[in-house]
Amino acid sequence: MKKFFKTLLFIGGTAAAAHLGMKAYRRVSGTVKLSKSLPEFLSNVYGEQPKVDINQTMSYLSIKVRFSQEILDNTRTSKIPFVSISTIFTPK
Repeated sequence: MKKFFKTLLFIGGTAAAAHLGMKAYRRVSGTVKLSKSLPEFLSNVYGEQPKVDINQTMSYLSIKVRFSQEILDNTRTSKIPFVSISTIFTPK
């Protein structure tokens, strides 16, 4: 009986570690894909290559996009495209 619980505990621990590892892998791979595709997408939309900084912790994703002042002056509704961009590129 003791061996059964020991084996069950080992299998459960291994399954939990694998599950957490896969969640972390999906999150990191999604962020990498985002960091590669977002500058290209914004370059096609605005005609200028922006500076994109993406920082990720376990529960927080920070995206900073920097354009030149000329682009910011020309586009007054800059929040609308970013809302649609965030729904397109959200890592799952």
